[in-house]
Amino acid sequence: MVMREADVLQKEGYITKHILDYVHKAYENYDVIFDEPVSKPTIIHGDYWAANILVNKNYELAGVLDPFNCMWGDSEYELFALNAAHNGKIPVLEAFLEKQTVSRKFMLKNYFYFLFSEVYWVTKLHHNNNDYLNEIIGNLDAEMKRFNII
Repeated sequence: MVMREADVLQKEGYITKHILDYVHKAYENYDVIFDEPVSKPTIIHGDYWAANILVNKNYELAGVLDPFNCMWGDSEYELFALNAAHNGKIPVLEAFLEKQTVSRKFMLKNYFYFLFSEVYWVTKLHHNNNDYLNEIIGNLDAEMKRFNII
């Protein structure tokens, strides 16, 4: 769906040809980006943000709301979603990485998720976010080069 809509977005002027070409390039390399086995799939929420997380007066997790799209998946996707929801302003990623080991290609996958998530939101909101998309592409490109994908 995102791929088809990205083509329309480019024709309508919401994203540049450069961004569209990179979305296609990333998608074409999906199997290489996600070639590491997921050792322990978990139930993921996929829509964590402040309004969906309940904490008690001691700031401990008390509950989670809106489980509509929960699914089995790679826990690293959940980490991306938590980090993206707060735009890096809350050090979720840093706190997690201090305690847990992630896959070798975690950052590569993380930037892939960022790119496709942001393109998805452009399709829903029809807004021009090319500067942010180009920033994501720069990070994804660096990771793809680091793993000799491109």
